[in-house]
Amino acid sequence: MLIFKEMSQQGVKHDVVTYLTVIAAFCRMGQLDDAMNIFSQMIDQGVQPKESVYRCLIQGFCTHGGLVKAKELVSEMMSKDDILSDLLDM
Repeated sequence: MLIFKEMSQQGVKHDVVTYLTVIAAFCRMGQLDDAMNIFSQMIDQGVQPKESVYRCLIQGFCTHGGLVKAKELVSEMMSKDDILSDLLDM
């Protein structure tokens, strides 16, 4: 996380892979509020979340008992045309 913050302070633009890496780490540690904060930051910075980001968050919430939030994320993900088309192409 320190490197992530330093990169931001240096003006480095994060891409979806960078955000996914940080979100995944927070999800593995059960720090879902932190994961959602990074997710919100990603969207605020104009980086569009991919299916893999949603999948990571959904799995994190399911693993740590946040089934209501997981369901909300599934609904949000399915409402996005670009993600839905990615899922259909699999």
